[in-house]
Amino acid sequence: MKAKDALGHNQNTNQFREGDMRFSKETRTIQNIFVMRDLLRYRYQLKGMPQVSWYEEELMPAKTQEETYIVKAIVGKKRMNNQIYYKVWWEKAKKKDATW
Repeated sequence: MKAKDALGHNQNTNQFREGDMRFSKETRTIQNIFVMRDLLRYRYQLKGMPQVSWYEEELMPAKTQEETYIVKAIVGKKRMNNQIYYKVWWEKAKKKDATW
């Protein structure tokens, strides 16, 4: 993760400074929960990040419970019944799966 300042701008260094954001703003879903029997604690694996797991205090709860989608690009435009429709290519999706 690249270091970002309090305004969300990328820093010109990979070193974190005091006041830099250390959490990703991207919302992720918990995929697996692992029981750490020797510590009586849980570790959480997030969707799309199979090689890493976190303790509860290392995660930040989402502000909304619904899934959000990020637009990667507008790839088409058409007019029907005097309304304009845009074909949207979604972030983390293939271009062929773009929707109107």
